[in-house]
Amino acid sequence: MSDGIAEPHRARLAYEASLRALDQQQRIVEDLRARTGVLLAAASLSASFLGARAFDGHASIALSVLALTSLVVTLLLGILILLPREAFVFSTAGTMLYADLHEVEDPAEQHRYLAHWLDDFWEANEPPLRRLTRRFEVAAGALVVQIV
Repeated sequence: MSDGIAEPHRARLAYEASLRALDQQQRIVEDLRARTGVLLAAASLSASFLGARAFDGHASIALSVLALTSLVVTLLLGILILLPREAFVFSTAGTMLYADLHEVEDPAEQHRYLAHWLDDFWEANEPPLRRLTRRFEVAAGALVVQIV
């Protein structure tokens, strides 16, 4: 391949890879929130079935308080995950894109610009995504403690 053909191809590949990475982040957030709903349902079922036994007088008070604390941790973290507080960016407005690329004539340069733009979105999304993932891990661990 000559360099004139290879450069537009590389720019297009970079753009598509950046777009796929951003799409993957969006799927991870959606999946985390869906699994959090299941986690909250499991915590509620566990509390309703096992909660009465925890305080019936035969169980250890310390273990009962630990289970109750674990339930509260699971519920609070689950709610924090489900609240749409994080400012994720998974796409861009077409009109803004059109305005920014209006003076860029070369398609390869447009793809390079878009790849960098999407990568910036990806990097900005990473810290809140890590926080959501960590919250889910802690909530799932608290659910295990609650059930045990």
